[in-house]
Amino acid sequence: MLLASLAGACIGAIAGFVFAVLEEHVVKEIRDHRRSARGEPLTKDRVFRVGAWKAGALLGFLAGLAAGLLGDTL
Repeated sequence: MLLASLAGACIGAIAGFVFAVLEEHVVKEIRDHRRSARGEPLTKDRVFRVGAWKAGALLGFLAGLAAGLLGDTL
């Protein structure tokens, strides 16, 4: 049962990581759209916040672990 909890935690970590990457991409697209609407030149910066990736993966891992452990106890 603990193995299932850890598997759920790993899946949650991957999902959290993917969500953080997609969220960062969407935020950048919105920012670029607003800049172009104001007539500002678009920059070529593709710097993603690694902290957002780590936070998303950590939160996903913890949520998956909590869900797995809760499912084991019920």
